[in-house]
Amino acid sequence: MLDNSTALITGSGGGIARSIIKTFSENKCNIIACLRKPNKDFEEECKSLEKNYKNKIKFYYFDLLDSESTLNNLKLIISENKKIDI
Repeated sequence: MLDNSTALITGSGGGIARSIIKTFSENKCNIIACLRKPNKDFEEECKSLEKNYKNKIKFYYFDLLDSESTLNNLKLIISENKKIDI
């Protein structure tokens, strides 16, 4: 259903976002995961999802309250991803 779609998800380390990432991964959707800071447990969980569902999950770290960091990361996200569907 979501094959080869790409979803950008903010707050990716939280419970709701993790559930969304899992559901989208099960449906072959690629994920742009935005978090405030690196989280090894979350990254390992995502590697497992990638392996099981053959999708890609990219990580970007920034705080939405920091407008300069947010703008810089959004530019990077746009330059590194051909399309964002969701």
